[in-house]
Amino acid sequence: MAETLARGARNPYETAKAIYDYMLSSYKIVNIPVMNEPLDMLNNGAGDAYDFAIIFTALCRKKGIPALPISGLFVDRLGNVKNHWWTEIFFENYGWFPVDASIGAGLNYLLPEEIENPKDFYFGSMDASHIAFSRGWKELKAASQKNIAHGKQKTFALQSVWEETEGSPSYSAFWNVPEVKIK
Repeated sequence: MAETLARGARNPYETAKAIYDYMLSSYKIVNIPVMNEPLDMLNNGAGDAYDFAIIFTALCRKKGIPALPISGLFVDRLGNVKNHWWTEIFFENYGWFPVDASIGAGLNYLLPEEIENPKDFYFGSMDASHIAFSRGWKELKAASQKNIAHGKQKTFALQSVWEETEGSPSYSAFWNVPEVKIK
């Protein structure tokens, strides 16, 4: 797929835009996170914000464009907080360029203000409702070789370890989405 995308693009910007346009026209956004693998989106034609960010990042990298998935929170105009993911791509002589393919694809979030065309806006622009917690995947190691590392998928931080136990876990942890107070 990546080989045929952006055929005829003259520069990395046009390549990334062709990938973005292809994803938005070929895949449906699902508003509720689903616990599948991002590659499943390619087969079933739909994915959540995490899937869009990971696939867009991978396709850009395949075409030689440096890209990082970003994980954090989205705070809507009513103060509701949701885990969210987007991508930053790097253009030489410009720097990091934000791309939120899921909101561009129509993710049903209450945007901080009326944006006439989210598809155009979220390719290169970002609003203040995005709060980043991690850039790229963080491969964390257990503190001790005896410990068992436990992960958590599709959260506001891209990391391999959320907590660890020694031996079998004798407790369970519940992670709440952080609250944001708007004054």
